[in-house]
Amino acid sequence: MSGNAPDITEGTILEGPYWQEPVGVLSAKVRANRIEVDAIGVLSRQHSAKLIALLLFVFTIVHLYAQESHSGDSPPGPDVPSGWRVLAGPEREKGDPVRIISNINGVMTLSVHSRRGTIVRHFTPVMIPATVSFCFQSTFNPDAHEIPTELFGTGDFRIFVGSKGTSPEDPNNQLSAYEGFQFRIFPHLADSPERRKTGDESHTATSLWIRNIDPHRRTNSEGRPHTGLLSDACQNRHRDNGRHNCGWSRVLLASGGFGLKNAESTEMTITITKNSLEIKAGIRSFTYKLKPSFLRVSEIDTIAIGHTNISRGYIMLKISELSINSTSEKYK
Repeated sequence: MSGNAPDITEGTILEGPYWQEPVGVLSAKVRANRIEVDAIGVLSRQHSAKLIALLLFVFTIVHLYAQESHSGDSPPGPDVPSGWRVLAGPEREKGDPVRIISNINGVMTLSVHSRRGTIVRHFTPVMIPATVSFCFQSTFNPDAHEIPTELFGTGDFRIFVGSKGTSPEDPNNQLSAYEGFQFRIFPHLADSPERRKTGDESHTATSLWIRNIDPHRRTNSEGRPHTGLLSDACQNRHRDNGRHNCGWSRVLLASGGFGLKNAESTEMTITITKNSLEIKAGIRSFTYKLKPSFLRVSEIDTIAIGHTNISRGYIMLKISELSINSTSEKYK
């Protein structure tokens, strides 16, 4: 940005008389004495392109905040301490990271187009049995090479629910202490086999993983705590003597996905009891009966969502109406 124009970067939230709602900036360029702003509405997701006189822009636009890169669990923007944030550090994937376009009034909109990474949100601990529910909406390019309505990879999104805990072996790295459950989901995949292969690559449908149920996987082969949580870098891309590096064990592999339409908004519910785990969206649900030794946490305080496969053509993920319930309390 040059001249007298403010420093507006991708992800900046703007509000002013040129839009009917706050917008997230996709790009902003100075052209002579005007500024061209390409943006998307944070609520409606409607695209807009405006060419505004610089002088008018400076005096009439309210600059709400800019989403910047943050390390560790440092929260961005005004929605703290319970807001969503992008994890850096061990969860930083190759390429551009996922970016929170807006996080306003309980509606979090995430840009995932050609981006990888993990977002996290902490909440007041609730005891198990517990239910985590939220409105889920993902949008993809229907012309994507590996379209999300077909089985490719090992999950389009990874959803973690559990406890951040503490790690006496590595108190400076919270991610090494997280324990809980990870669902690898396919929102738009309908019927499919549990597995299929293309060449040497194996693709697996909806699955459930549990962290740190296997004592041999709680540290790596050098006895050091795991670094990372949902990223490819810490999981299946780099194996440690044949084991997944991050302490995860797959306990359920099911056929198919949720069969949602492109950009369809639906309630997604994760239910954790002492005996079972269930994830449900729309008319489809997946359930796993827990072994007594597999429930290593008595309460939950964290939800995280990872996006690692950029070949699927996803553009946007929207999460809203997050609600966490236990038998005696409700956090919202």
